[in-house]
Amino acid sequence: MHGESHATLRARVLETGTQLGRYTIVRRIGSGGMAELYLARARGIAGFDKLVALKLVLPHVADDPEFVSMFLDEARLAATLDHANIVHVLDIGRVGDDHFYAMEYIHGLDLRAICRRVIGPMPLDVALTIVLGVAAGLHHAHERRGRDGRPLGIVHRDVSPSNVLVTFDGVVKLVDFGIARAEARSKATQAGVVKGKRGYMSPEQCRADAVDRRSDVFGLGILLWELTVGQRLFASESDYAAMSKIVFGMVPDPRQLVPGYPDALAEIAMAALRRDADGRPATVQVLAVQLERFMQAMCLRTSNHLLAEFIALHFAVEPYPTSVPDVGGAATATLPIPVRAPGRARGLALVGLATAGAAAALVAAWVLGGAGAPGPATPREDPTTALGSIAPGSPHAGAEVPAPAVAPQDVIVPLAEPPDSVTPSDVAADAPQRGDATDDERVFADDDEEPVILPERPADRTRPRPPPIRPRPAPGTSAHGGAPVPSRPNALFPPRE
Repeated sequence: MHGESHATLRARVLETGTQLGRYTIVRRIGSGGMAELYLARARGIAGFDKLVALKLVLPHVADDPEFVSMFLDEARLAATLDHANIVHVLDIGRVGDDHFYAMEYIHGLDLRAICRRVIGPMPLDVALTIVLGVAAGLHHAHERRGRDGRPLGIVHRDVSPSNVLVTFDGVVKLVDFGIARAEARSKATQAGVVKGKRGYMSPEQCRADAVDRRSDVFGLGILLWELTVGQRLFASESDYAAMSKIVFGMVPDPRQLVPGYPDALAEIAMAALRRDADGRPATVQVLAVQLERFMQAMCLRTSNHLLAEFIALHFAVEPYPTSVPDVGGAATATLPIPVRAPGRARGLALVGLATAGAAAALVAAWVLGGAGAPGPATPREDPTTALGSIAPGSPHAGAEVPAPAVAPQDVIVPLAEPPDSVTPSDVAADAPQRGDATDDERVFADDDEEPVILPERPADRTRPRPPPIRPRPAPGTSAHGGAPVPSRPNALFPPRE
């Protein structure tokens, strides 16, 4: 009996080619405690073909009417939202006992994976670009109205790194309205029931009080604090300890942790994290306007291109899976192989290849020039002179030959030819293992969730961290003129006034 129960709770894996309505399963993306996610393709007439993400209810909760009702509420609620910074819900369906809904496929990473890779605070312009994108999506949800014109009263209640996606093109997307509060929900949250993620709830959520949009302001303040400080705000060993810190307002001032942290930004972050909801900004739009004014004063810019460059700097950009083969029968889906971005190692390999070719040509010319019957020793011919007699049709004809770096009588040892390609096995061999995570990577690991495994560039701990993006000089001043800028131990932030 125990074995049957364990088998029932074990997550299933739908095979490639499984048909759910008009959707064909390509591969499994991931799984949570109550639902699982698949990459699928939707087909239609006239060659219509589109990749989507399918979210399915897991079998062990499919018989729970209350959870199925919550799942359908999530789909209906998310379908009412139409914003560039929110993942769109496209369809909802049921095949047998399987309830699912289709969403747009987001080709990118979640913010949790990005925070694990980046050591320390993010550059200010990158961090604020992410926060402003989330703020825009939240404000759209807060302002949404129903068919009757009345506000829906949507509150996300789970603004955390795992629910923020960043595409490889630098677009920020908010996802997962599974525990969102809304007046239109068929099942309202019962009194005294706490819903949220440890370390990312507001004080009113921890107390199981009524929540409004200011609860999401607090959650956005947590993101702002963590991205600009580079560590978890309410990291604790237990739910009780984390909720105690939140309820009692135990928020460290970022200026005490990061030297040179701007005073204006610290005041904005601390205001959003006030324990009393009345002391916070009334809406996320008010918070966003404050951040935009700060960026304008500091001559910082925000753009999708900026964020895309930052992602490409820390991760191998995975190609979009456009070449998904036809699924059916025994066919399997081909997963895209991460491509290493060109860097110093690739450049050194090309230089080594060119040097090896030149050395081989010198050796060949010396052998051809010295061939013949044994006789008295004669001076060897200069390799450069020998190369001058190469036939015009030879591959080396017309090539510029560098002067030999050694004397003619010395032995020339040809260089080992470097590999001209990187195989997937090399990438897998260099990639860090799950058990080898560093302390900095564990900082942003959600204790109550299974970490998502994503394709990423192998970490190179020996390479120095690239310099941060510095703000442009204020108008009317020069980068080399004006008052001297005092040195500071943390160069990620502009100097304090």
